[in-house]
Amino acid sequence: MDVAAVIAALDTRFDADEAAIAERMLREYVGTMPEQQLIAEIGLSSSPGPLGTAGSVRPARQDSGVSDDDGSIPPALTEAQRIKQRTAAAAAASMFSDPDPESREAAYQQFLQTGDVWSETRDSLNIPDDADPEQAAGLAAILKRIPQGRGRFINCGKGWFGLITELDSVLALLDSDHLVLSVKEKHGRLAYYTSGKYIGFDNAFHRAKQAAQDRSVTVCELCGEPGQMCETGPMGPPGRWVKTLCPACAAAGYRGRSYTPVQGS
Repeated sequence: MDVAAVIAALDTRFDADEAAIAERMLREYVGTMPEQQLIAEIGLSSSPGPLGTAGSVRPARQDSGVSDDDGSIPPALTEAQRIKQRTAAAAAASMFSDPDPESREAAYQQFLQTGDVWSETRDSLNIPDDADPEQAAGLAAILKRIPQGRGRFINCGKGWFGLITELDSVLALLDSDHLVLSVKEKHGRLAYYTSGKYIGFDNAFHRAKQAAQDRSVTVCELCGEPGQMCETGPMGPPGRWVKTLCPACAAAGYRGRSYTPVQGS
């Protein structure tokens, strides 16, 4: 398919930076799709002029999102809520990783003191603390697509923030009103759940998601460098954990666990 012709038709929807991202993502994710099918799915019109010519009129891009039941925009986290979340997360990590029983008990008591902070903040825009300003804007756009009550959290590491914000740009192009149900790491790879007008697997929307999820197993979840699937050890007590990590992050360990590359990955 002539992706260049399709991209040329997007110039009136996107600024230069957005168009460059869209072109790269479309080439990588849906470049094998028949051209007319992709054009139809994106909703481009070739009248009255050919794609990309001055005679082609395209609607401006509209960023979409959801509002809460009362019509309000999802609120950002307050600093007090962020501190409470950090305290709860640190206590939870100590409960499972600290070798000293007394320290684990102290962490448990500290965790109890934070109350049900995750229910308290689930409908806020839970932008991760380690997101840089540019990433934060893209992550906020994703979080705004999550319906009230489902938990507006990004449950993956910083290394995948660029991957999911780029994916959101492509999915918004294909279906500006789609909902995001969950974004997380699962079994060492990206799991990105959505709901919208696309049903089934033979469409650009599904192909874009699948390509991003496949690509996630080659990108370190923690730092964004090239990575591979790593594991804590063989299946069995106390359990086997897998993550996609680069050599440096695997050697450093994660949450008290050491990781080594999965054989054959």
